[in-house]
Amino acid sequence: MAKKNNGVQFAFDMHTKQMVGALKEGERNETIDDINFNIGKAIAAAFEKMTNWIHDFKKNIEVGNHVEAYNLFKLNQATLRLNKERILDVLLSLDRSVLKGGDRKKYRLIILAQATIEGGFEKCEKVIEELLSDATLKLPPNERQSIILSKANAAAKNQNYNTARSTYISVISNNNTSALDIAYAHRGLALISFDDEEKIYYHKLSSDKFLEAGNPHNAIIDLAHISTLMESKSPKVALEYIDKAISLCNLSETLNQELAASLYHKKAIYLHSLHHFNEAMSAINTACSYREPLIGNEHEKYSSYLFASILAKTLKNHEKYQECEARLIKIKEKIGSPYFDLQLKVAERMQKGEAIAENLMNKIEHVNDVHFILGAYLYNATNKKYLLEEKIQWIDKAMSLFQKKEITSIDKSLCYFTLAEIYRSENNLGEAIKNYEYSLNFNPFHWLSAQNYAATLWNLKEWHKAVIFLEKRAELLGETPNLVYGIARSHFELGNYNKAVNLFIKVLDKVNGVNIREYIDKCLMHSADLKIEYPAKQSPLQIDPISIESLLGTLKDFSKSISSSSRMHFWENIAGKHKWTTSPESLAKHFLITALKTKYGSDAIEIIQEHVSGAGVIDLYALLRGGLKVVIELKMCGEGYSSTYALSGEDQLIHYLGNNETHLGFLIVFDARIRDFGKEFKNIQVVNNKTIYTEAIDVRHSFEKKKRKGDKIR
Repeated sequence: MAKKNNGVQFAFDMHTKQMVGALKEGERNETIDDINFNIGKAIAAAFEKMTNWIHDFKKNIEVGNHVEAYNLFKLNQATLRLNKERILDVLLSLDRSVLKGGDRKKYRLIILAQATIEGGFEKCEKVIEELLSDATLKLPPNERQSIILSKANAAAKNQNYNTARSTYISVISNNNTSALDIAYAHRGLALISFDDEEKIYYHKLSSDKFLEAGNPHNAIIDLAHISTLMESKSPKVALEYIDKAISLCNLSETLNQELAASLYHKKAIYLHSLHHFNEAMSAINTACSYREPLIGNEHEKYSSYLFASILAKTLKNHEKYQECEARLIKIKEKIGSPYFDLQLKVAERMQKGEAIAENLMNKIEHVNDVHFILGAYLYNATNKKYLLEEKIQWIDKAMSLFQKKEITSIDKSLCYFTLAEIYRSENNLGEAIKNYEYSLNFNPFHWLSAQNYAATLWNLKEWHKAVIFLEKRAELLGETPNLVYGIARSHFELGNYNKAVNLFIKVLDKVNGVNIREYIDKCLMHSADLKIEYPAKQSPLQIDPISIESLLGTLKDFSKSISSSSRMHFWENIAGKHKWTTSPESLAKHFLITALKTKYGSDAIEIIQEHVSGAGVIDLYALLRGGLKVVIELKMCGEGYSSTYALSGEDQLIHYLGNNETHLGFLIVFDARIRDFGKEFKNIQVVNNKTIYTEAIDVRHSFEKKKRKGDKIR
């Protein structure tokens, strides 16, 4: 037998700048792993050399040779995305007035692309205005919307949240905006929101639009965000969203293996928090199995094996524990960093809830990482080992770092917030309030400071002060439901019932866990002649869009309805034998359209039947309220319709999705197979960035009777 050659394939993530390699064939052993690891390092070093031109580019600009600098850029711009350094400031330093029209436009757009990678839109407002105001450029409508999206991102980064919000909404509402840009605009709204429910709402919309745009990778990121937001509220729901994210991973791509591993790792953590230790072990084993053959992800690999060893110890699986410990030693050798060892020791102390001991703190203080030191001080300041006076001493140590250039206003805000929390835990609410105010002076957008400050004012019944504070927050952030409720409640407690009732009406049924109607009734009881101001008609964005989650729920309800009460409409009984009724697919389509219109209303869903697409005809092309576009294909299966025929619906969908403005399809199979109902169909699959959901509906005319013990064979 011929011996298999070993091959390794490397993939470079343009966003994270991480290179990951995977063994594609042949046998694995330690020597081969070491060789491939060193190859990976060599390739990474070669990539770095390819971007050495940036140094010369910078030098040319420093001496005023802007044309030469641009020519150098033009020659090497293909290597720009391989660069790991932050170079946006360098690109911005080029005098763009020396460039001609086409070159000037292209260079500005590359600056915006780099700003996307570095998260530096706040530096690009001038470039964005140059693009939007230059009438000679004749920007295509969809490209103009992309640049306006960048304008919203810049406003968000510069903490001009009301401007950002209105600009994002204008992008979403414009008919020329692509599905991809709408997805990013929804994500932008999620990121600038200070209300978890609103964040979740926008991340759901963003995820759906990314799937429509054929970008499942970003849809997965949004689902992971939702999972994180649900973590403290409901680990079970957080787990559901992680599973949804996992179902969208296309594991044929190397980078997706690392992404899937990170999701399984997160899943294991949730399961552990629910005390489902065996299931957690299974999930972390999957994470390890995906990460094990990869090269270049050693820190992540270490993290998964470390958690696996903790679980093995919990489950008293000595063999698994020893196996994990052995792998951890090998991985740590590959990483080979004393700083990493120090981080591990700190993480171990934190995991046990123990304070960082003096000898370990001395080592931390000699590391060239101010934020690592700051984090260690603040951790000790909150540790239950220390008394109040000692905790304040740790805060003083943290504040002694304020003179360092790396320390930002956000870091200072965090220090004062930590001090406020210490005082609040000691029930010294006066000092707590003072330090929350300091925290918010340094960072007005520190959500926890604002939330706990408002809660403390309420505890002290400082209602007037609460009104002033919350109204300022609403001016800064926009009128989110929770903020409006806070203002209304404060006015209510002050006896300002006219102001309170109209604010309560604004957020009726929009704040979870609060009976707003009860407060409205109390306002009316206190004063009979209140002037009620009914809220204005909602904007299109405030009307709930139809999401994938909602549509899937409707299809499942439709499936149950057909199976329980309408299945026999598909059959004719001729001489004791069941045969499909005439044109069962037309009947199925009629039932589905009726169900969708009944659920959502005629104005909420536009259905185009027999829509021509390429060489075929789509069963249903649906435009859902909120802008989501989907293709729906219906197939019959069983009793003359083969499973192959039904499965061909997947291929048809892939073809149709390639010819339409959506990458999102639904295959509805009316399955009549007596024995094999539901077999061979995948609930969800991603093929070439096209996402297909499948729902099998039970339309069997009869069922195979299960034999019971003792029954006679007939």
